[in-house]
Amino acid sequence: MNRPRKLKEPFDLTFPLGNAALLGKEPALLLNSRQSKTPVGSDGWVRNTIEAARDAIHSGFPLVASVGMNTWELVLWAAGEFRGKAIVICPLRPDSSPDASIVSVAVDFALEPEEHAWMFVEQPPRSRSAKAWWDGRDRLAFRLARHVVPVCIRAGGRMEKLFKQELRDDQTVDLRFRTGYKSRSKEACRMTLPTETANFEDWGYLTHWTRRCYGPWPAETSANYYRAIAACGESYPRSAVCTLKRILQERTIRGSGARIRNGTPVVAFTALDPCGALSLMRWRKRFVRPTFEPYGIAIHSKSAQSAGIRPVTYVKSDEKPQEGAPEMIQGYGTGDWPAEKEWRSVGEVNLAEIPDEDVLVLVPSERDADEFRGLTRYRVQPLTCGLESP
Repeated sequence: MNRPRKLKEPFDLTFPLGNAALLGKEPALLLNSRQSKTPVGSDGWVRNTIEAARDAIHSGFPLVASVGMNTWELVLWAAGEFRGKAIVICPLRPDSSPDASIVSVAVDFALEPEEHAWMFVEQPPRSRSAKAWWDGRDRLAFRLARHVVPVCIRAGGRMEKLFKQELRDDQTVDLRFRTGYKSRSKEACRMTLPTETANFEDWGYLTHWTRRCYGPWPAETSANYYRAIAACGESYPRSAVCTLKRILQERTIRGSGARIRNGTPVVAFTALDPCGALSLMRWRKRFVRPTFEPYGIAIHSKSAQSAGIRPVTYVKSDEKPQEGAPEMIQGYGTGDWPAEKEWRSVGEVNLAEIPDEDVLVLVPSERDADEFRGLTRYRVQPLTCGLESP
């Protein structure tokens, strides 16, 4: 992949970098209102967006694409997957350069940067919201487009209002790929927990519980993620179950730096026994996701500590920060966060370095256990049954 040229600061935000000629080749803008965080291949908006993208590429039109939402990123993925061209709108943040942003997005979506045009919208310098540039992106996308393709628009929603405000007389509107908008299903937000669980006395393990992942897994590219979305049927391919299967396949628990000081990737564990952990599994409306779900990997405490897994230090928000590694300190305000009894490993956990007999796979039911026993060498423990000796 050729690296884009270095830029002189300041530069003209109105002029594209890369393949600027694409702006004169009748760009196509595919419109979708905000959709579910767990899209699947059977969703009408996913199917029709992919078909609309393929049609535009076949007609020789570049796609107006962007990052930051799955509705925009699916279009960007389609441009690379089906060998089309794209005008890619990216945020310009104070802590990054256009050069670095182009390389990052191109690698993530498997694009050759010189084949595409790249435009930037400044992130307001005083805004703390990562979404502050979205309105500028959407309006720029309309200005760039020659063909507008409404795919899945919510009646009365922001995208419909923007469509009415920004549409010009010289733009064509293609309604062939339009599909009805469906509100996010309550089923997609539901978390099913075992109604009855066994008592786990003398629990001597540390457990990493999985949960659904909104977007690529840690260390996974967006190109691979959207390819999985396009190929799946009605089951979300980054669910808690799929995440556990990936861990077992790779024999690695990969770390994440989300909401960790300095963004250092860590793997989180809890010293709670399964019954105690289940009591903390709940839907977090603020983050639109569960705390965690009843699929996990448990490592015997001695082996876990030998692998470098250490307890977290909890500090109240009004207390002086403790000395030590920032990623091992967890601040908290209201709520009983220390009840989670969290431990962490910095980086990733290589299960291949831990004795097989010291690893447990935890699943909700015996039915789940039957499925997982065919996938792993480790003992599989349904939460509905008591712990048996190895």
